[in-house]
Amino acid sequence: MCGRSTVIVVNAAAQHGARWNHGSNPGMVDVLQAVSEHATHLASSRTIADLRAELEQWRRHESPGVAVADRAFHVVEVGFEHIADPVERNFFRELPTTLNLPGATVERLREVGGRLLRESTAFRKLHDDFEVTG
Repeated sequence: MCGRSTVIVVNAAAQHGARWNHGSNPGMVDVLQAVSEHATHLASSRTIADLRAELEQWRRHESPGVAVADRAFHVVEVGFEHIADPVERNFFRELPTTLNLPGATVERLREVGGRLLRESTAFRKLHDDFEVTG
């Protein structure tokens, strides 16, 4: 008997970029948005690190019928930062955080999500591990 766990994390956070430069005077809304986006990014990074630590603890935990050596976990992360083309990456990063997107945009999101998953090194490793132990 073996124990395997896979978690796929999709980070679709918007990143609207600073709307000012060193010579400009940003407004309060711009500053608050930048601080909020930065805090969200840090929280997401910490959450992923905590998830990995919890899964590692699970993997090492003694359990009847499952040897520690037989336990495995994969954390697959996909996000807009993994899009190679800067124009396409910026398009997705600049999307508004709304529940009402045009159909064409929703289709683009579905396509890029699947593509990023298929291109992910961690996902390919997961696929290969299942084929080997299959």
